[in-house]
Amino acid sequence: MVCNNTSSSKVVYDYISGYYRTHADGTETPVSGALKLFQNFDPDNFEPYPQLRTLLIDSGQLESGEGLHADFRQFNSEAIDQFREEIVQRTGDRQKADNISDEEILREVMNTVGKKGRLGESIRCVVSVSMLTEGWDANTVTHVLGVRGFTTQFLCEQVIGRALRRQSYELNSDNKFDVEYADRMIDVEWRKPGENKRIDLFFPMKRIVNRWLKECVDYQGTYPAQLLYKFLADQACKKISAAIVKAHQGSGQIKAMLDAYNPSGSTRLVNFTTSKADRWPTDAHKSHVNWVVLDSDWEAEFCRIAEKHPSVRAYVKNHGLGFEVPYRYLGEARKYRPDFIVLIDDGRGPLPDGTPDLLHLVVEIKGYRGEDAREKANTMKTYWVPGVNNLGTFGRWAFNEFTEVYQMQADFEKQVAGRFDQMIDDVIRGQEAGATS
Repeated sequence: MVCNNTSSSKVVYDYISGYYRTHADGTETPVSGALKLFQNFDPDNFEPYPQLRTLLIDSGQLESGEGLHADFRQFNSEAIDQFREEIVQRTGDRQKADNISDEEILREVMNTVGKKGRLGESIRCVVSVSMLTEGWDANTVTHVLGVRGFTTQFLCEQVIGRALRRQSYELNSDNKFDVEYADRMIDVEWRKPGENKRIDLFFPMKRIVNRWLKECVDYQGTYPAQLLYKFLADQACKKISAAIVKAHQGSGQIKAMLDAYNPSGSTRLVNFTTSKADRWPTDAHKSHVNWVVLDSDWEAEFCRIAEKHPSVRAYVKNHGLGFEVPYRYLGEARKYRPDFIVLIDDGRGPLPDGTPDLLHLVVEIKGYRGEDAREKANTMKTYWVPGVNNLGTFGRWAFNEFTEVYQMQADFEKQVAGRFDQMIDDVIRGQEAGATS
């Protein structure tokens, strides 16, 4: 167990192994450890066990040697004698070997955790303060619990990597080591804002992942073991999570979280200067911003099509507008800035207040579509668009990508036609529902 400071480690250690509670009058009451397998005291008489089960190891404990109870030397005399002989063989100093301090014994316990016949053989749990960032020579570790906030994902993985050594070094029939795996329980995404990490969801999600691996994955020139690479595993988790969210999109459970200080934006606030020569002069009837700063020739073609299309009421390039969507890729928090927002009249007619019920279409102009682009599109379609639509205060939104410039006009018209089809289907279903009722 990796704690953030010595105060935390002492509290965790006492809770696990047992301790004496001191009262105001100076009397003490024994308190048994909460975890039976890790208790250092017999719960019946509260006498210390001959062998330590839980070890507290930090700078304070090493310097004081308080981690050893009074009878520890007697109970572990053979292992201590072996330690003395090693000191003599290593240093040739018999006097030093005969006068081993509790601090030195405690260090030896720490250095021999899990090693048969040594002082640390009986240790089942180690409570430490950042010790695992320095390395740990034990191949009997099965779980690592971080009772602290890791500042980076890399540090978390470093601690796990240093702690979980191989449990078996025996060669199999192919004269190789068998593969050993480690499960990393971090369940950080499937929780509500402010809610604690849902550790209870680990095993249900593990079953979902196993089913996905068996039934849904098609390995083409690859192997299942390659999914152990972190960036591939993260992508797989995102795809599984997105599929679960998509299956519940009609429930209205996905809602966007607005910026408390800047919940919405407007083209009237766009005001910037640029030295970029590639610009498109917009039609004032179709855009509130007089220039589109072009990042490619494709965008100029898009502007041309948008301005002459009969269904487009307005459009704007997302430059200086401040429209950004958070997403994660390869374990990093990133921000996605889509290319355009287009207002489309898809035939819904006016709203109750008389204003047109227009569709806000977020458009991304793409050439090469790599995995990062797929993750952006997945975030928009699975989370952002349903979340904004469920709020019901910013109108109707949709998202689409255009990846072929020569098919752009056809794709654009297809997108609008698709909206018309959806509208007609909704009307038909509404009529049928009314007739049934």
